[in-house]
Amino acid sequence: MGYHAIISTDWFPADLPFPDIALRLRCSACGSREVGVMRDTLGIYARINARTGWGMRSAGPLPAHYKVVGRDVPWPDEEV
Repeated sequence: MGYHAIISTDWFPADLPFPDIALRLRCSACGSREVGVMRDTLGIYARINARTGWGMRSAGPLPAHYKVVGRDVPWPDEEV
């Protein structure tokens, strides 16, 4: 369908292999279990830039609209 979300992995066990995170997810918009995962490279470079000042031309602070579920906004099943 083309839904996407950026989620915090802080809620998952530290020893859980990255690809296995997809096995524990469900799309909150359509309910599908066919979920793919990929690393948040924009967030990674923004954190490196904030910590060290290093950047890759376009890397810098995250855009204002960039929200991470579980960190900046609650999980869909959490009460606010």
